[in-house]
Amino acid sequence: MIRNLIKIFAVIILVIIIFFFDKKVELKLSEKFIDSINIKYKNIQESTFVNDIEIMDIINTVEYSILNKPIKDINIYLLEDYIESHSNIDKAELYLDNDEILNVEIFQKEPLFRVFEDNKSYYLDFSLDSFSLSPFYSAWVYHVYYDKMDDYKKNVLNEILNIINSDKFFSTQIFALEFDLNSELYIYFRTGNYKVLFGNKEEIKLKFEKFKIFYKNSIDKIDLNKFSLINLKFNNQVVCVKK
Repeated sequence: MIRNLIKIFAVIILVIIIFFFDKKVELKLSEKFIDSINIKYKNIQESTFVNDIEIMDIINTVEYSILNKPIKDINIYLLEDYIESHSNIDKAELYLDNDEILNVEIFQKEPLFRVFEDNKSYYLDFSLDSFSLSPFYSAWVYHVYYDKMDDYKKNVLNEILNIINSDKFFSTQIFALEFDLNSELYIYFRTGNYKVLFGNKEEIKLKFEKFKIFYKNSIDKIDLNKFSLINLKFNNQVVCVKK
């Protein structure tokens, strides 16, 4: 009986301590104000798709006149959600430090392809998810041309992405990709004024290897710029069409 009373008394004391501690923290926060805002761009060296003015506009939309505002009145999680709703931002992390500075860490979306689809243009990231262009910056990435995105083209781009990631020759040489109305793939390379017809996605890895062998064996012997088209569609051969 006495032990139970002691336990109950201990719980009551603990609740009282927690209550007064929370009140003390709340009182302390009520005396603190946001002194400044520090915006950092984490995964990219500098602001590219977004800038400090845009970030501040978003913050002030949620928390008007945030500077000199009591810290206890700042909804950090709501601010993060609003910043992450920006089409060019992948993730935002906000936190307050002991100097009453609101730190805003921005992770921008990273483009892999810039798509030209009919009369519109947008980026695809490494997961092939789309996001809009930025008025502040144009990324130096692979160009892709097609009339409409579909699962077939997405599968082809996925395979090409794997090849680009594993082969330095293609990651540095490829400039643009084009799907015609029959979804046949053409690739443009930085080193020539010709296009390479890969056709459909069947044995696409083999076609890439075939082109690399052809290129390395021909570059010192033939002026490839004499050709308008290099056709890899046929088995065991490369067909070149003169201009």
